[in-house]
Amino acid sequence: MSISKFMGSASLAAVLAWSVGGGTLGSGCSHVPGYHIGQAWPMSNAKQVPAASGEVRVVSVDSGNATIDVGVKHLARPDEAFPGTQAYVVWLKPDEGGAAQNLGELPLGDDLQGNLRTKTAFKRFELFITAEQQANVTSPSGNRVLDTAVSIPG
Repeated sequence: MSISKFMGSASLAAVLAWSVGGGTLGSGCSHVPGYHIGQAWPMSNAKQVPAASGEVRVVSVDSGNATIDVGVKHLARPDEAFPGTQAYVVWLKPDEGGAAQNLGELPLGDDLQGNLRTKTAFKRFELFITAEQQANVTSPSGNRVLDTAVSIPG
């Protein structure tokens, strides 16, 4: 039995269009009205985490807010990068001024990868990750591991 008879021609066409178009799960919400795939910004790593890489991907929504996806790979455990620390915290510092905002703890898996998704109304900001003694801190330490500047068009 051919795959087109098994799946049906409409299903096969959808799978082929998705795969040829470079579709990936979690690559954005371009199929949902009001959403579009945003730009990605690579993150610079600190010397304490030479193998680490990170990326910030932004997907704008109709409400004027942006959904921020922060993804990291090959990030050493916090206490290995900065002894005495227990958690990685993601921070957003608006270009307009003001204090950095704690967006939450970046969970790190056994594979040394992590992701955090959140929303913001800011369009221009610095986003960075620090190693902290605990996740609920109100201001960042100097223990930066990754950072980038983000400027969302529009």
